[in-house]
Amino acid sequence: MAWPITSLTAALLGLGLVALSLFVSFGRRSTGIDLGDGENPLLSRRIRVHANFIETVPIPLVLLALFEAQGPARELLWITATLLVCGRAAHVAGMLMRNLPLRAGGMLATHAATALPAFGLLAYASNAV
Repeated sequence: MAWPITSLTAALLGLGLVALSLFVSFGRRSTGIDLGDGENPLLSRRIRVHANFIETVPIPLVLLALFEAQGPARELLWITATLLVCGRAAHVAGMLMRNLPLRAGGMLATHAATALPAFGLLAYASNAV
């Protein structure tokens, strides 16, 4: 069974992860710090942005896939996918630019992208039990 919305979302987020990983690698190369952050604030920020992305993307993406497998309205899937991709992009930008409203908005969108399919799956599960 194909999950085109989850597939597109995963592809976009995967490319985002590669970009953030390269951003950290280039930071390491320019500072000569190969392990840890060497107490360099810029490198520390890059590492945290990358780590936060890794911490907050997998579970909503899994929930989106499971939700899509249940066959809900496509609009719900697109809303979830858009919230996740835009939320992560906003959070990254907010962290890098030290823009708290953008960062907070990104987290709120990410939380919504996690909660929406979670509640949807609970609804499906409660009907199946």
